Amino acid sequence: MLIQSCTVFNLSILFVSVLYCSVESALPEAQMKAFKKQIKNQCVQKTKIDPAMIEGALNGNFPEDHKFECFVKCIMDKSLVTTKGRIDWKKIQTTSKAMLPPKLAKKVEAVAAVCKDIELQEDLCKHAVAATKCVYENDKELFKFMNPE
Repeated sequence: MLIQSCTVFNLSILFVSVLYCSVESALPEAQMKAFKKQIKNQCVQKTKIDPAMIEGALNGNFPEDHKFECFVKCIMDKSLVTTKGRIDWKKIQTTSKAMLPPKLAKKVEAVAAVCKDIELQEDLCKHAVAATKCVYENDKELFKFMNPE
């Protein structure tokens, strides 16, 4: 059963899955939820974001607020998908092909192929949101699928 949670976690869960799955088994659902909650709590504390703003991002409504943008960047940084503030799309494509079920890996690869070309913004917090929006706009199903809670 798929239950939506805050959309800013889509990339987090996607990339955590890519980085921490093995061919034989993925992290148990309970571990994934605990990891996601831990990251969220750390990033809320770090950015001092109003949690209501996070919930407002559900279904792709991304507020134009610097705390929110830096919250998204924090999620990505803690999920190990950034290098010097940039998302490592090539690594995501390669790893997803090796680690995820073929159908999911193809979806990840397709989105990464499109989103890898987003323009790097000087403000890396804004860049994180631009990448998140790109994933959402290119595959809402994948975006929602990566939010099991």
